[in-house]
Amino acid sequence: MGTESLLTAAGLRLRALEPDDADILYIWENDSSLWPYGNTMAPVSLNQLRTYIRNYTGTPLADGELRMMIEDCESGRPLGCVDLTDIDARDLHARVGIFVAVKERHQGVASVALRLIINYARTYLNLHQLIALVGTDNEYSHALFRRTGFKSCGNLRSYVRQGKHYSDVLIYQKLF
Repeated sequence: MGTESLLTAAGLRLRALEPDDADILYIWENDSSLWPYGNTMAPVSLNQLRTYIRNYTGTPLADGELRMMIEDCESGRPLGCVDLTDIDARDLHARVGIFVAVKERHQGVASVALRLIINYARTYLNLHQLIALVGTDNEYSHALFRRTGFKSCGNLRSYVRQGKHYSDVLIYQKLF
């Protein structure tokens, strides 16, 4: 990452959640066209998001999760978010997920943010590995994870329900 900070590179920064983020998270979380790519099954209220942010401690090894906003350094505009979930403090692994706002896609934001969270997970949290679960139809995410050094290591059949049908996911793994 050169002389740039642990959480900043190429004009982007990963930062902690702030109370004002509830408004943009409300828009992103309630876009039902994106629900098949995440864990959302129902709309979330602005109050729920404000409560989540207010109660969020930001202690990933204790809480088992870390959510960071992806922000443009110059404008301060949120571009997306990156999550580490299912953080296992004993075996030192976690799942990684990333979301980039639709209008910010195909500009390298996801690659930079994913590289930052990988470096953070390896050097600061001392994790041994990250995994990602990617739907078989999500070609952009397959390319993103391969580009950032993840290796495909398996397939979970009929793992994600989409309406009345089930889809497979590929497992990507990055060992440190």
